[in-house]
Amino acid sequence: MHLESLANELLLYLFEFFDGIQLLRAFHDLNSRFNHLLYNHYRVYRIDFRSISKYQFDDLCQYCLPSITDQIISLTISDDDETPNLPAIFLSYNFTLDKFTRLQSLSLYSIQSFAQLSQLIYQCHQLPHLTRLRMIDGYNDDRNNDIQFLINTIWSLPKLQHFYLNYHSSSKTWLSKISTMSLSIEKLSIENIACTLRDVSHLFKYTPSLQHLSTYIHFNLEDEQIPIVTSSIRSLKLTFESSVPVLMNVFQMMPNLNSLELKTMGIYLTGHKWKKILMKYLSHLKIFQLRMYFEFSHRRNVHEQFNKLIESYRNSFWIEEHQWFIQCDCISFGEYHHGILYTLPYRFDTFVC
Repeated sequence: MHLESLANELLLYLFEFFDGIQLLRAFHDLNSRFNHLLYNHYRVYRIDFRSISKYQFDDLCQYCLPSITDQIISLTISDDDETPNLPAIFLSYNFTLDKFTRLQSLSLYSIQSFAQLSQLIYQCHQLPHLTRLRMIDGYNDDRNNDIQFLINTIWSLPKLQHFYLNYHSSSKTWLSKISTMSLSIEKLSIENIACTLRDVSHLFKYTPSLQHLSTYIHFNLEDEQIPIVTSSIRSLKLTFESSVPVLMNVFQMMPNLNSLELKTMGIYLTGHKWKKILMKYLSHLKIFQLRMYFEFSHRRNVHEQFNKLIESYRNSFWIEEHQWFIQCDCISFGEYHHGILYTLPYRFDTFVC
């Protein structure tokens, strides 16, 4: 069977399995029928400019992109080592985001120029269907005015539902600079930027519709006395490096939590203590994924500590009522012994030896 013998409906279905750039490179100008399908009927292009060659990018911008700007639903722009200066070249072709009228998702990778980044973010206000924004490894200047401008421009996007921010930043001012209310953001992921419980409380104040949160809370003594502000959070993915009182404050903020993925460092809690905490603060919890990294006391027998810890998780609360099964590994570093306790199954994102 020849590809051209397939009905148009089947071809359009097959197109959905292609990345937008691969699709255009494979079928553009093959014949008039395929051009008609590409430019008049296919409506869900996903264009990812990462790893594209300069020649392919120029060719696409000159001959293909002007005809499909209103058919692109997802766009990724990158300025990393593989695509240097791509945003500037993209803008030089007179492409502005307001032309991408059906765009639903925008991803911005490694854009170091604040002028380019702010220009693109500002243009997002002209996108009536934009619900998802991702910013990864980009502008990393700690100037507060710049950060405040960016974060409040994002928070003012009227239809934005999911914002993903992954910056390797020493700045801890991102969340604290929010001063614009967003009633649309429901899912927020913040990686590699440490925040305090006060930052999280401030976030809840300006993001009242937030239901899913992924973040990293770092130790801060003031967090143990911060007033509790409850939120609408249903799902939490948290990397936590602070004290047990602060952790309980976090849980008090989220009484309706039903899904928790938690990584802790420096906290040692037995199964009995976890049971008391979960029953007191998170009575609606259904999904619990835990990775607890800690150090065994070197003043006591490590083998006895290990067995006692494991035994504390072998009761009806863990095994029968919730079916949360626990494994613990002991790692020796000279005379020190570190433990990693985690629920099963668990997918580690880094190699642990």
